[in-house]
Amino acid sequence: MGIIKKIRSIISKKHICVKCDELKNTDEFYFARRKSDNYVSRRTTECKTCSLKNRKEHYEQNRERLLANHRFRSYGLSREDYFEMLDNQGGTCAICKRQEWSRASVTNKVKALAVDHCHDSGNVRGLLCRACNLALGYFEDNIESLDEAIKYLEQAGGDRVQTTT
Repeated sequence: MGIIKKIRSIISKKHICVKCDELKNTDEFYFARRKSDNYVSRRTTECKTCSLKNRKEHYEQNRERLLANHRFRSYGLSREDYFEMLDNQGGTCAICKRQEWSRASVTNKVKALAVDHCHDSGNVRGLLCRACNLALGYFEDNIESLDEAIKYLEQAGGDRVQTTT
């Protein structure tokens, strides 16, 4: 960055984005900490708009690799293990036997089935659709609560309460 740009940014309390080369307010830049800077907080060199655009592009180009890395770091599940589980389940949810239908907000592609695991032991149990995974999460993997929900549904027998308006 040239000396004139530095002076302009210091005087105006603004920064110049290295990607779009626009002068912007400092609040339009993220904070960052680097080990090499001894973790001192500073503003990034690219603005939030450019940063978000770059992250979306990077995710779209590397989606499968990023998901595989996440599964391995979080659950110790390799890419091959995940696809073997997916094949064993017929490409469907282990509970409802339906294919995933929810879409990623960034890419608008159908999401991959979620890895279900025991929160106590960390053992992977299966692959679930978003709805089933959330349902188990809301029940906090509590078998007694799930049994009570089953009893409730069986007692209700599919009847709905009629409301008057």
